[in-house]
Amino acid sequence: DLACPAEIRITDLEAGEARHEQLLGDAEEPRETSVPNVFRVLPPPVARATVRDRLGALEEIVALEPEVARRLLEDLAAC
Repeated sequence: DLACPAEIRITDLEAGEARHEQLLGDAEEPRETSVPNVFRVLPPPVARATVRDRLGALEEIVALEPEVARRLLEDLAAC
């Protein structure tokens, strides 16, 4: 499940630390991994309107200079 092996060490709580914390946003869903008590979080889906707007821009991108098109496609991928 994990992209690369990671060393996980369980330590005692320090002064002021919480035993349990909610580290997820409201739209995020935790999924179990093969490592006990370690979860991965899936990003929320992109809104359909955003996808439609960005796909409409692809027609314009095809006609651009390669460097400009590359920058716009990188921006699209960042959504």
